[in-house]
Amino acid sequence: MLSLLFIWTMTKILIVSSVGTMLVLIVRRFLAERRERREEAHLRELRPVLFYCLEQHESMDGVLARQSDEDRRGLVLLSRRLIDALIGPSRATLVEMMHKLGYVEELLHNLVRGTVPARLQASTELGWFDRAEVHAALRKALQDKEYGVRLGAANSLLLLNDRAAIPEIMRHLTEGFDPLPLSLRSLFRRIARMDPATLVRQVEHGSQSIAVLSIEALAAAPSSVDIHQLCRVAINHSSKDARAAALRTLGLLAATEHGKPALSTELLELVPLQNVILEGALRSEVVQAVRRGLTDRDWEVRTQGVICTQRLGLTEMFPRLLALQSDPQWWVRFRSSQALVRLQGLSARRAPPPPVPLPPPGLEPLP
Repeated sequence: MLSLLFIWTMTKILIVSSVGTMLVLIVRRFLAERRERREEAHLRELRPVLFYCLEQHESMDGVLARQSDEDRRGLVLLSRRLIDALIGPSRATLVEMMHKLGYVEELLHNLVRGTVPARLQASTELGWFDRAEVHAALRKALQDKEYGVRLGAANSLLLLNDRAAIPEIMRHLTEGFDPLPLSLRSLFRRIARMDPATLVRQVEHGSQSIAVLSIEALAAAPSSVDIHQLCRVAINHSSKDARAAALRTLGLLAATEHGKPALSTELLELVPLQNVILEGALRSEVVQAVRRGLTDRDWEVRTQGVICTQRLGLTEMFPRLLALQSDPQWWVRFRSSQALVRLQGLSARRAPPPPVPLPPPGLEPLP
C-alpha cells in the first residue's frame, strides 16, 4: 500500500513539474518574441536616420549627437546588416558612421576581454575598419588560444590588404596542425591573390599539407604560377595528395605558355578546353606530367590525370585513356569514359574539313 502511495505521489509531482516547465518555456518564448517585435519596430524607426546620414554626410555628426544610447546601438545593428550590401562611397560613409558611434572601440575591447563568441565576432567585423589600431589588435589576435579567432583575424588582415602580416598568418595558423584544417583553403586563395610568391616557396619548402593547400590555392593566381614547378611536383613529389593537387591545378589553369588563363574555372567545369594549345618545351613538360599521372600507383592521382587530360584537350592521350577502362577503381573508369567522350567531340571539331570534290572533266560546276 505504501509503495502504491509513493508511486502516486511521485507521478503527481512529475505532472506538476512538467506542466510548470512547459508554462515557463511558453512565457519565455512569448517574452522573447515580444522583445524582438519591439526591437524590429525600433529599428524601422531608425532607418530614416541611417539613410539620412548616408545621403547627408556633412550633417552626420549633428544627427548622431542627438541620438540616445539605445538609438546608437540600434544604428550600429542596422549598419551591420547593411554593410555587405554597399560598395564604394556609401560603404565608406557607413564605416565612418560606425566608427563615430564607438563600435570600433567596442570591438577592440571584445577582441581582448570578451567571451569566445564575442572575440569571434570582433575578429571578423574589425576587417571593416582600416585603422592602425585595428591592424595592431588583429595581429595580436593571431596568437589567441581559440583557433576560430585566429582564423577570423587572419581573414580580416587580408581584407585590409595587410601584406606585411602574411608571414605571421602563415606561422600562427599552420603550426601544430597536420593535416591542416580545410577551413584554411579560402585563406590560402586570398594569400595567392595578394602574395603568390609566399605560396610558391611553401610548395618547395613547406610541410606536405601546406604544400597541398598552396598548390590548390595557386589556381587563383594563374599569372604567377610556375608551370615547370607544378610539373615537377606532379611527377616527383612523394605525397599522392601533392601530386593530385598539382595535376588538378594544371587543369584549372588551362594556361598558354605565358601562364595567362584562357577560360574561367567555372567554364572549365562544364566544357572541355578547346581553344588552348600548349606549345614548345612547356607542352612537352605538361604532357609528360599528365602521362605520368595517368599511370600513377595511386588512383586519386590517376583520376586527376584524367581530368587534367580532358581540360587541356590532350587528344594524344586516347590510348592511355582506353587502357584506363580496365582500371580496378570505378571512379577512374568513370572519369576516363567521360574524358573519352568529350575528347572525341573535341577531336572531331579540330579535324580539317573534308575536301570539296572536283567536277568531272568538261563539266562546269554549278554557280
